[in-house]
Amino acid sequence: MRYLYEFNFHNVVERIVEGKSLQTETYLWRGVNKIEQDVYCINVVDESGSFHDFIANNVIDRVSVTRYTYDEGTGETTEASGNLYSEVSSDAKNTSLRVCDIPEEHLEDAQKLIGDGIVQFYEIKLADGSYLHLKANNSVNWNGFDWTGLPLLFEGYSSATADSYSRPTLSLANPDGAYSTFIRSGLLNRAVVNRYLVLYDDVINNRPVYQKKTWIIWFIKTVNKQLIQVELRNPMDGVNFNVPARRYMPPEFPFTELK
Repeated sequence: MRYLYEFNFHNVVERIVEGKSLQTETYLWRGVNKIEQDVYCINVVDESGSFHDFIANNVIDRVSVTRYTYDEGTGETTEASGNLYSEVSSDAKNTSLRVCDIPEEHLEDAQKLIGDGIVQFYEIKLADGSYLHLKANNSVNWNGFDWTGLPLLFEGYSSATADSYSRPTLSLANPDGAYSTFIRSGLLNRAVVNRYLVLYDDVINNRPVYQKKTWIIWFIKTVNKQLIQVELRNPMDGVNFNVPARRYMPPEFPFTELK
């Protein structure tokens, strides 16, 4: 009987087994060394695009784990436990994975009907390639960026199942016209807006776990020294080209006249 471990974070999966690599009917399980009880070391020297690189680039310190048992006699794989997670540490050559039981208090918290608060972050990519990082109320540092806090309101969004797109409005404070220069210079013209929904606990612990939605600024609805309102549209909503202007005047149109 051998234990197989599947480490999963979003779409990145690493499957390992202690000792020699193992090919089952479905997957290849990479053989790794066991350092100590429930601690496994993955050597990632010269392996581009590896699980190690994903962890290093995204500063991930924990991933979910599913443990399986493998019967070498029958070749059957059976899920043994789902209440596991892994503490992760990396250096230039290796990734260490410590398999742990999920604390009992975490399991209890998962059964509560009241969830963590959700924090909204707004990343605006301007026409020149620069970015604005904004959020409502206070400023924070999350996911490697300083998010400037200011009064803002996002409204009019709905998730429709029909073949239609909602066109929400993003309103943000414009104290003494501080952001008007972006409008005058055309930097907000078709700017890309990414909204990140992040659990409060993930913000506090600076974990890059989020839900992302993207819109394009379609036009400016309101602008003054106190407020900017823009209409957002799905990138697939609307016609993404301009029709050139046409002049109806002589000599091409001899029956028209200017007054």
